[in-house]
Amino acid sequence: MTVVTDGVRRAAVSPGMVMHQVAWSFTPLVIGDLDEFISRRAGWLAQAATSRLAHPSRMPEREPQGSWRR
Repeated sequence: MTVVTDGVRRAAVSPGMVMHQVAWSFTPLVIGDLDEFISRRAGWLAQAATSRLAHPSRMPEREPQGSWRR
């Protein structure tokens, strides 16, 4: 089991390249408009249930323009 320290947490959300990174930029959840969020999570769950969930091919997975990453 990996121990996640405060330093690792801070590095994961930094703009540089580090061992642990946040794959998706933080996005607001809008009550009443959760379709994309639920579909994405349900897809990941379905992939995991069928042993098809894989590590991202790049980090971050989505383009960071317009997010806290830049």
